Amino acid sequence: KRMLASDEGGGLLNPVLAGATVCNPCPAGYQAPRDSSFICQACDAGKSSAAGSSECVDCPAGKRASGGDAVCSNCTAGFVSPEDGSATCTACEAGKHAPSVGLTSCTDCLPGKAQGGTGQSECDDCDVGRHQSKKGKDGCDACGTGKYAANTNSTTCSDCKAGKAQGKTGQSECDDC
Repeated sequence: KRMLASDEGGGLLNPVLAGATVCNPCPAGYQAPRDSSFICQACDAGKSSAAGSSECVDCPAGKRASGGDAVCSNCTAGFVSPEDGSATCTACEAGKHAPSVGLTSCTDCLPGKAQGGTGQSECDDCDVGRHQSKKGKDGCDACGTGKYAANTNSTTCSDCKAGKAQGKTGQSECDDC
């Protein structure tokens, strides 16, 4: 979409009676740079502008614009934009999350939690019978034989106490002998 702009930048020219002109501002999402007189140009991807602007500005980190946008939009939860001037937001990889909008980096899942998907806003607790001792992991590990995890969000498995045993993996308790 092209519009005429004044040669002083920041305005849109509309022809009126007898060849006279009236300068109207370029709309939001457009710029009227001095070196391209008479044309309002849409902002490039990763940039935005207010109405009447003579230049588009980079979106700050944590936000994005697809081009011709009046304002930059926050990256949604689960997605980030680490640098200024981003056209898109990037999904957090497995083992990480972005819990709120407008973030610049993903956060590792804490021990006792994991996230197997991408673009997620939270990490999942390890189920009973499973554990995760490290941060930033995409899954929880089953407790081995002779061990158990009675609670969710476990970082370790416990050994069965004397008089108890567990012959299966991924269990939440030990059985009496």
